[in-house]
Amino acid sequence: NLWDEADRDVSMLVSKQYSGKVVGWGLVEGGGRTNNLNRVEMNFLDAESCQKGVPAFKRNGFPKKDKSYCAIRENQTVCSGDSGGGMFLYDSNRKAYYLRGFVSQGVTAGRGCEANVPVLFTDIAFYLKWIEQIALPKCYNLLGYGECPMFGMDENKYKLPLGIAHLKYQFRRNLLISDCHGVLISKKHVLTQAGCVEPNQLRELQSISIGSIFINDYSGSVAQYEIDSVKTNADLAILILKRDVSQQISPICLPSAHETGSPTIFFWTRRSPHPKKIQQVNIDALKMGDKSSQIFQVNVPSNQTRLGGTPLLYSITGSHMFLRALEKCPWKGCAQQETAQFVDVLHYGGWIRDVVGAKSGEDELLPPRCAV
Repeated sequence: NLWDEADRDVSMLVSKQYSGKVVGWGLVEGGGRTNNLNRVEMNFLDAESCQKGVPAFKRNGFPKKDKSYCAIRENQTVCSGDSGGGMFLYDSNRKAYYLRGFVSQGVTAGRGCEANVPVLFTDIAFYLKWIEQIALPKCYNLLGYGECPMFGMDENKYKLPLGIAHLKYQFRRNLLISDCHGVLISKKHVLTQAGCVEPNQLRELQSISIGSIFINDYSGSVAQYEIDSVKTNADLAILILKRDVSQQISPICLPSAHETGSPTIFFWTRRSPHPKKIQQVNIDALKMGDKSSQIFQVNVPSNQTRLGGTPLLYSITGSHMFLRALEKCPWKGCAQQETAQFVDVLHYGGWIRDVVGAKSGEDELLPPRCAV
């Protein structure tokens, strides 16, 4: 098992005086070799104390935030031959050991290694999503996609969020208007808030428009897709399209676990001039809900009237991005308030997987953190 992403903060482990067990066949006292697997229990150490103990670490920029950490043990240490060995933390609730890091670098002394000196470890938590991407795709994301790329407005750095759609409604017989957001979660399925599909005397849902970051952009890159059927479940709805969307448009991944990330909302506003360009706002970092949450509050800009169902995406380690929630508000638009209600997509994970027709991964041995 790998250490849970939710507890990646080393400073928290230091403050709670966590320790981890490190095993290996490295050199023993006096520089001798051994055929016995040895074990040492080492305590997490804060970065400042680590750099004081080993000035060379400070000169080389170690430990690197989120990517490495230090640990120490009085009168004991790891040595040559232990590199790449794991540090394991014990979870008394689950009665299981979890891999937290790998031995990276220590300090030699003569033929052996110096005790009472910090040791540098590679932090597994930083690489967790990459490991899942390769080894556990059903844990990496809900529908088992091979990649969950970053999206943003910087074309040189990230892919454009072309998987965010706007829903088209017939209004006053022949006028088509855009009133809600939708998110492409597979080549044939679009997730939106349930309020966007409710029957209404003034408008009737006709299709979705996807493939451009603009509304009413007539460049030819945007495409219209007709809706075959609609599935609803409390606060969310899934639009099943009559045909697959273009191969150039990537679905946006859904999470399979409760994680901490850097959240961003993408949205179009109701009153901006055409062609409307999608906007991107990074919001304060938050731990998005807990396992019992269905709705959670988010601080948002209060100076815009957004279309319904604004998607909240979050990124992890700057290279993986997931849809976590959709704003819950009336079809007339989201109110200009400092806080907004968001529907937790993770709460509906099992239902989403069933509608899309993805395998649940029940035949795979997945870590407890990935159980939706």
